[in-house]
Amino acid sequence: MLKTDKWYRLDTSGNLYPAVESLNYPGIFKFGITLKSEIKAVQLQKALNKIIKRFPTFNVRLKHGLFWYYLEQNPKLPKLKPDTDYPCQRINFKRNNDFLFQVLYKKKTISLEVFHALTDGFGAMTFLKTLVANYLNLLGNSIPPELGIMDCSVQPNPEESENSFLRYYKGRLKRQIKEPPVFHMSGTRLPQNVYKAISGKLPVSKLLEKSREQGVSITEYTTAVVVYALYKIQEKESRLVKRKAIRLSVPVNLRSYYPSQTLRNFSLFIKPGINPDLGGYTFEEVLHQIHHATRYELSEKYISAALSANVSLEKNLAIRAVPLCIKNIIINFVFSNFGENKLSGTLSNLGRFEVPESMKEHITRFHVLLGANKINPVNCSVVSFGEDMYLTFGRTIQETDLEHSVFTHFIKAGIPVTIDTET
Repeated sequence: MLKTDKWYRLDTSGNLYPAVESLNYPGIFKFGITLKSEIKAVQLQKALNKIIKRFPTFNVRLKHGLFWYYLEQNPKLPKLKPDTDYPCQRINFKRNNDFLFQVLYKKKTISLEVFHALTDGFGAMTFLKTLVANYLNLLGNSIPPELGIMDCSVQPNPEESENSFLRYYKGRLKRQIKEPPVFHMSGTRLPQNVYKAISGKLPVSKLLEKSREQGVSITEYTTAVVVYALYKIQEKESRLVKRKAIRLSVPVNLRSYYPSQTLRNFSLFIKPGINPDLGGYTFEEVLHQIHHATRYELSEKYISAALSANVSLEKNLAIRAVPLCIKNIIINFVFSNFGENKLSGTLSNLGRFEVPESMKEHITRFHVLLGANKINPVNCSVVSFGEDMYLTFGRTIQETDLEHSVFTHFIKAGIPVTIDTET
């Protein structure tokens, strides 16, 4: 058993998720690493028991006070579980030894499902890399602690536990927030416990060639393809009504802008998109719009203003004085009406998955799956590993119109796509 002598306030982004999580919005995302050999559960459990001491912000349970939720060190140990065919379901914390994450295994794949109040993609990737590296070491390999693998023989750096939003908060900065109504896809809803995924594998070299040809980044090109696909779907669905804006949430790792070492949430999102009410769009026009909107929203001033907007709510004395039960109602209302409702979906690009060469030789692929969303039925995640980029859609509807349109666009552009439905 581990001592319970430490607690943490939830970070600025993390405060949202306990208030809004539900069966329709579990606030879960999933990462996985597929190895070349079958997983040995006993060794994997030993590796998990070892590394949890190195990650104090993962070794916690969720508690609530009169005004805020908080995280308290968990005296239990996390238990490994066999994976199921139902990814990104709401975690029953009590049955999960009170942990806000779970490590799963199935055949050759080790997966990590995380409640977003705990961390973001960077923190989860660091945890999973460290876990798999230590698992491989227990099997007789020698994986060095580098490229995001933590050294479990040293004490955690206090900066890994900080709320970096507060550290880099510059005071209140104004940001325009008035936005037009957006388009949301519709479809035949799957049963509540069913969440389906489709992944496409694309060669990075071809994507890079096409992106450079257009003078944009791979993320901008991919975002434009998804936005254009949504635009065409809306055209088909809404010929006789006013067409709404299409806007994607694209998370941004703030560690690229501020020298933070935190393993907690430290991400914001930009919202590039188009407004079809202004007229028709070609793909080239969509790409042009996405490129410039992305560059503008990634400017230092815009990022700083977005960070300020997040922290200002947390620092508001009136909000801080409201009891938690009332605060949850307010947060739910704001999130539903001014958060997800103002977006047409999410596209999260984790970038390149990098590990030491001695570890890479044991891995066949890296998986990323965003969890279900109660308003937008389809979301998309992107990650690159080796020579390939994996574009994965998670959906709560039966129809696959968006996935089909996106993959068809890439193929017509000369970028081959290999489909995998077992992500």
